[in-house]
Amino acid sequence: QRSNGPVTVLSFGDSVSDDYRSIQASLFARLQERFGARGTAFKCRSFKEAGGGTTLISWGPDWWTDYAKVPPGGYVAWHPEQCNNVGLFWVARPDGGLLQLSAVEGSTILPLLTLDGQSPTPVGCYTNVSLSRAYRGLRADGLSGTNVMVGARFVDTTGTGIWTAFMTKDGQNLDSIL
Repeated sequence: QRSNGPVTVLSFGDSVSDDYRSIQASLFARLQERFGARGTAFKCRSFKEAGGGTTLISWGPDWWTDYAKVPPGGYVAWHPEQCNNVGLFWVARPDGGLLQLSAVEGSTILPLLTLDGQSPTPVGCYTNVSLSRAYRGLRADGLSGTNVMVGARFVDTTGTGIWTAFMTKDGQNLDSIL
């Protein structure tokens, strides 16, 4: 109640804590009703669309839950939310390359950053960008290599409230990823 900005609440787990069937979903909704909703990250099944040869993968060697493999000319986009800060989580890999991160406002695509998805060994990466407050989506376009997109983050830092992050996978046993 005395925070000067959004508070992060994280859900991490297997099918028992899957976001749409768990106590977390109810608890998060109640917290947001009381303190206000300020954003989300890692929502399961949050990809709005994918194209240009992008493959949506349920789980595999690059990440333990849903992710997208984006080739050159491919893209993945996330549903829009009210926010003034957007972020992207990806895995840089030996066969990765450059990717373009853009904000999407209506039908307008606004390029933000060119990011590096290449690394000699797999490594988790994150970036974020502060923008004016608006209802916007996020899009990642492959420029070279095959890039692994893990999730998006949308946060409205203009007030207090709760922003939630769901890191869960239906049917996934945590022993297989820990």
